[in-house]
Amino acid sequence: MSETKQQTILIPNRETSESQLYSPFGPLIGYKKLSDELVNTLNEGVDNHEKGSETLEDHSDYLVGKIQEELTFSEHHVAAVMRELIPFIKEYLVASKSRELMVPAELGKNTDINVAVDGAWFVRSFAGDFNPIHTHTDCLLSCIGYLNIPEELEKEWENDSGYPCVGLTQFVFGAPTDSFYAPCHFFIKPKVGDFYLFPASLQHMVYPFKSKGERRSFSMNFIFNLIDKKNKVLTKPQKVLGEYGEV
Repeated sequence: MSETKQQTILIPNRETSESQLYSPFGPLIGYKKLSDELVNTLNEGVDNHEKGSETLEDHSDYLVGKIQEELTFSEHHVAAVMRELIPFIKEYLVASKSRELMVPAELGKNTDINVAVDGAWFVRSFAGDFNPIHTHTDCLLSCIGYLNIPEELEKEWENDSGYPCVGLTQFVFGAPTDSFYAPCHFFIKPKVGDFYLFPASLQHMVYPFKSKGERRSFSMNFIFNLIDKKNKVLTKPQKVLGEYGEV
């Protein structure tokens, strides 16, 4: 990817008689399945906090969620996630640039993407907890990863009638419309190990549930810059690096 000035022009394939469909608008959503090792590592951190053998700071007073506990990641947790997910995050960024330019984009031989974490926390939700619609500020990308789902929640989903949404995450973009040509929202039904990457400006919310047990997930905020092989920044800094620094 380069920062040379390019115009976003849709250029269809005029060499074929086949019809073509394009989806140039709206946020790009990335999905990856987390390894069992990473899920276990992160769950172990929360469990150790519960036992008192490890202390994680409760950050819930600084977040919008009506959640029992939102615990800040330790440096060990940040490092574990980034070791596994850095390649996927870079893949997402290149794909986003390709979509913007409407032509394939790729990193040059002498360039790379520096990804930094600007906040990371566990979300421990219990019956009645919810997260109102919100975005993530002072960053470019955010994510949700799921670590534990109450056993009874599946049955609660099955019995949820009318507008099924208990315990689901909902993403919202654009203006409400009755047209199926331009949908403005969708739901995620969480499963352990699911990981979603999305623009930090994308509105999302989490609905409450009644089941016993903990719905455990985590979120992280990311910033990035394009750098050369000598770590020289080629693009303007998106934001001052956060407390975790460069990864």
